[in-house]
Amino acid sequence: MNIKDMFNKLPFYIGNFMACFVIGSARRARFRGNVNLFLYKPTIKRLFKTQLNIKVEKIKFVRQNTLNRVVGIVNNRWYVKIFRKVTNTQLKNYARLLNDYIAPCLSVNIPKIIVDDRMSMYVCDTVPGRQISTFSKQQILNNDKNIQSQVFNIIKELQMIDVKKIPDYQIYETGLQSHRPEIIKKPVNVLAHFDLNDGNLLFDNNMKIISVIDWDAMAIAHSSESDKLRFKKSWDRFIKRLNNKDKNK
Repeated sequence: MNIKDMFNKLPFYIGNFMACFVIGSARRARFRGNVNLFLYKPTIKRLFKTQLNIKVEKIKFVRQNTLNRVVGIVNNRWYVKIFRKVTNTQLKNYARLLNDYIAPCLSVNIPKIIVDDRMSMYVCDTVPGRQISTFSKQQILNNDKNIQSQVFNIIKELQMIDVKKIPDYQIYETGLQSHRPEIIKKPVNVLAHFDLNDGNLLFDNNMKIISVIDWDAMAIAHSSESDKLRFKKSWDRFIKRLNNKDKNK
């Protein structure tokens, strides 16, 4: 890592170190994220001014589930993500794949990614839709099969994109996050979201999926079942938690 990269990552090291003295994992994560966003505030302001011509009025912490990424929302509209281990070049490749090759081929909205010129940070606008948590339990259960069918159609659209027509497609083998090797007899190359779950789907009032978010785990999969199996496992856990809520009351 060169001096410039070390300087760009310095707020992460400071925030992560300071958080070690906070008691409680939830409080520690929130403290760490808020400190990191505060330290990166000048950099975030520069990004919005130079590439979006927007003045930053407010930065709100959203989450930092790991030591390597912090997420905030700017002016109650724009999401900003800052990475410690991911390089600026990786982010630019990711943005090119998402903006130029995936977005035009899907029937749902996905966020347009704008990458910072100097460091590992990107910003994306919010996309329309309601979180599934805003619907009643009965609405969700009544639409269970329909929701799964919609997700499988989105996966099908994603897999119809010919990865060999994407320049240097091999650089997307690992994506921004590493995945376990897929043990299959006849490997294929298809694009996969790798993180399809209830929290990354946005719906209209009739529970039709209109947007899919959080594509940071996106990469080339070597099995056409990768996204289906991951989604099914996540969805079954979500439905189980939903049914257990009433039992625990």
